[in-house]
Amino acid sequence: LHFGFNLSLFPTREYKWITNGQKEPVITITTSVIIGNFEVITNIVYRDSVHPVISGIEPAPAQQTPFSLYPNPATDYVNIVSPENLDGAVLTITDVTGKTVLSKPLQQLQQTINTINWAPGVYMAVVTDAQGGRVVRKFEVQ
Repeated sequence: LHFGFNLSLFPTREYKWITNGQKEPVITITTSVIIGNFEVITNIVYRDSVHPVISGIEPAPAQQTPFSLYPNPATDYVNIVSPENLDGAVLTITDVTGKTVLSKPLQQLQQTINTINWAPGVYMAVVTDAQGGRVVRKFEVQ
């Protein structure tokens, strides 16, 4: 119904897997500790195309461009910020049903997306670079 309260009743743990040559974790898993050491997975964030295809003919794809997204949760807007130039990158935002809410090219280091008319809920922001690498961030609109 897209309403309610965001209460953290249980302590959370975050597990991050980092590989050689990567600046950000390849996968991050967040869990809630329910009883004792019993954990329930509450969030998974991962990156696609981490292992480049290398052959004698094709050059290796460029390293994926990390980006940050704030504020989270958002109310009226959300900022997409990258420390690197995003020429050729595309931002796609989908809701929890997989419906595309927004798709646009990213050409600046920072862009503000207006979310004031969006339904409250969870959304996924996917930045796909020119080489096909993808970075995904989950965020909430209240």
